[in-house]
Amino acid sequence: DPQVCDNNLYKDKMVDALTDIPSFSMVMDLKDLFDPATGLYVNATEYGREWERPCSIELIYPDGTDGFQINCGVRIRGGWSRNDSNPKRAFRWFFRKEYGEGKLSYPLFEDEGVDEFDHMDLRTAMNYSWSYGAEGPEKNTFLRDVFCRDLQGDMGQPYTRSRFYHLYINGTYWGLFQTQERAEASYASDYLGGEPEDYDVVKVDGGYQGAFVIEATDGNLDAWRRLWEASMDGFETNAAYYKVQGLNPDGTRNPEYEVLLDVDNLIDFMITVFISGDGDAPASSFTNGPNNFYSLYNRNGDRGFIHLRHDAEH
Repeated sequence: DPQVCDNNLYKDKMVDALTDIPSFSMVMDLKDLFDPATGLYVNATEYGREWERPCSIELIYPDGTDGFQINCGVRIRGGWSRNDSNPKRAFRWFFRKEYGEGKLSYPLFEDEGVDEFDHMDLRTAMNYSWSYGAEGPEKNTFLRDVFCRDLQGDMGQPYTRSRFYHLYINGTYWGLFQTQERAEASYASDYLGGEPEDYDVVKVDGGYQGAFVIEATDGNLDAWRRLWEASMDGFETNAAYYKVQGLNPDGTRNPEYEVLLDVDNLIDFMITVFISGDGDAPASSFTNGPNNFYSLYNRNGDRGFIHLRHDAEH
């Protein structure tokens, strides 16, 4: 955009800015993005496999470090950010054999994370962003969400990792984005053990049309409901409090009780909500209900539900 690139405030900074971090180049049929009937970008509120399109992505490092190229599927990512008043979309990439390789094998997070992925999110700022400017773009730092997730990791809890990138689509600069691991079944298996089929993954529906309901994207909600019902009954007694942890009233393990909750994880999770003042966290001031969390439960394990921060832009 010449208004930016030729502006006296920025013109001498552009090259350094665009080569300060790596870039992703995504190449695809533009009809798959912008066709009025079938394009992802202009039908962003559509969900599911039928709204996945083929693309190529290439990771390019400005210093010549080896990146990668892989063919994959792409969808639009997000909930409320899909609405028509927000013109800058986030993406999800799916690495499937039908496109070529069945997984992405590359250390996206260096030694911090695993180096094989079934899918990857490419998120961008919505709240306080220039593209959704009604909420005050001067407040955008691009750091709130990743700070909260990294903080959870620094507290010794599971968390989803990110790195910053520039994105180009068919050679056109598309802005600043960041990868984010998606806390679903394959993530749980990679970092917590077991098989993907062992896990219940609980989150809030995207809520574009005001749904904001809790759903299971893997497994089911049976154990979640049992934990919810125990919570509604209350924890005034040691017996009730310890039972959801699989313990007797004296704190010893009772193998007859299922472990429904990792209390230390919940405490650390809520500390990050409180210390960041996040008004759009699991209890959202915007929805007057649930929002923005992932919870994982291994039905064959002994840990109980663990909770992960997600979308902490507020």
